[in-house]
Amino acid sequence: MADKQVTKYLDKYCEAEATLLKDFALPSEFQNGFKHAVVIPAYNETHEFVDRWLKQFNEHALLIVVINEPDLSQDHDHSSTINKTLFDYLTTHGAIVWRKGKLVLVMRLGRAILIVDRFSQASNRIPRKQGVGLARKIGLDIAVTLWANDQILSEVIHTTDADANLPEDYFLQTEQQPLCAAYVYRFSHRGPDNPTTRATRLYEQSIQYYVDGLNFAGSPYAFHTIGSCLAISVRHYCQVRGFPKKNGGEDFYLLNKLAKLAPIKSLSGSPIYIDSRLSNRAPFGTGPSVEKILGLKEPNNFGCYDPVIFVELQTLLRSFSELANADSVNQFHLWRSALSEANQRMVDQLSFIDLWQHLNKQQHRGSHALKHIHWWFDAFRTLKYVHESQRHAYPPLPCQLAFENFATLTHR
Repeated sequence: MADKQVTKYLDKYCEAEATLLKDFALPSEFQNGFKHAVVIPAYNETHEFVDRWLKQFNEHALLIVVINEPDLSQDHDHSSTINKTLFDYLTTHGAIVWRKGKLVLVMRLGRAILIVDRFSQASNRIPRKQGVGLARKIGLDIAVTLWANDQILSEVIHTTDADANLPEDYFLQTEQQPLCAAYVYRFSHRGPDNPTTRATRLYEQSIQYYVDGLNFAGSPYAFHTIGSCLAISVRHYCQVRGFPKKNGGEDFYLLNKLAKLAPIKSLSGSPIYIDSRLSNRAPFGTGPSVEKILGLKEPNNFGCYDPVIFVELQTLLRSFSELANADSVNQFHLWRSALSEANQRMVDQLSFIDLWQHLNKQQHRGSHALKHIHWWFDAFRTLKYVHESQRHAYPPLPCQLAFENFATLTHR
């Protein structure tokens, strides 16, 4: 049953598609409810990912496919041929058992697929700036509504992408864990030995290196933010008002909010294998980074953060307990002056004085203040710290050199 947070979210913040489910009836094969739900946004995708799903999972799970297209022009009323082909394939290779507005429920080979049409008319396409974030939100909001109606049993809703190959223990991995705000699966890119795959694997190494660096520094935000590798608690999802409507980075901003409510669990089970491919679906992330690497004369010169940044970050994070007990502006300046020159610059640039003034005004001290400091110095400010440290003090190094230097630093 839904609690007050879920009810409030569904009443005030859910997307319109979720309100179409009032008369949704479970198929006869799922009269006790779907055990799980998985949301996949699909933009210019072929049907292979659905075929993989049908072959692999005999779980009582609902696949929610949000076929979406960006609203590039109000005058353009012709939808993507690839999107239409996918929609037609799904609706003609299965039995339609329920339909309302933009939603179509299809049964095929004993599996249930709920299709969301956000592509076929100019009026219902995704605004360009809201992109994949809105597409994921639509799918998750539908799943949350069905959970609140006792039609989905698991409180953990999964979301992935069409290029993801899910492991056999996909659902089991979250079932075996205590309830967290969200879960992040291990992942690995795979593909033929060609420049795209090699560039993708280098980028994968670079983002793993970033998370390893945060772990080394002791950051509470040391987790991957990969949209194809997430599972999210319904209640926590509703508390942060769902996926941000952003065309890229939606996973980062959602996890940043969730991490302030409860732990983000990095899973240790079988990885999700992601196909290495070129993509321009989002303005930043894997696709643009791979394009950047491919555009270099020498891909091995792709830059990564100097590991000294993570050493400096570790020192700063360890000093937060002193900041939490600074009860005068003089003590604040003593705390600042004990830091390295690089960290003093970052303290000034990130306006730590404003944070301290807020803590002092609210008379926060000790553990309560320390918790507030870590909320304030969140995943976003941590990333800004790393970027600005790179810009002002520690220029990027070729990735392989950065990895080697990091290994040396962390094994002293």
